[in-house]
Amino acid sequence: MFSIIFNKPFIAFINTKRGNERFFSLNQTFHLNNRFIYPKQFEKKELDIMKKAPNINMTDFNNLKAKSVKYLEYHLGLVDSY
Repeated sequence: MFSIIFNKPFIAFINTKRGNERFFSLNQTFHLNNRFIYPKQFEKKELDIMKKAPNINMTDFNNLKAKSVKYLEYHLGLVDSY
């Protein structure tokens, strides 16, 4: 997530035993399917992907950020509506 926030190049290895739903959720939100790979499928072409920053739609990112802040404020009791 920090790579997305700070627009830094990355790839992520999917752990099939746990935590892969987070990757699928990020992929669905930001369309980064070429950034998430299974370790057994790693090839030299992934190294080229790692050199480039992800192409993120910042409007979508900022909207998601604002929605997340509202969610937290509501559930922390800081605001009355969500």
